[in-house]
Amino acid sequence: MTRSSRAVASGRYPMFNRIRAGRLSHQPPDVRFQLGLDIALDAIAAVLPDLPLSE
Repeated sequence: MTRSSRAVASGRYPMFNRIRAGRLSHQPPDVRFQLGLDIALDAIAAVLPDLPLSE
């Protein structure tokens, strides 16, 4: 079973499941790209340590 198949089967990633199933295919490519970018950046931000903002 591939990683993506395991992700779908787990039910833990509903947005991934919808994208993989093509339920967002009615969206224009720029909207799909923005959604994917937002998801990727949110995932990166979630694993980065909290650093104080430089002034």
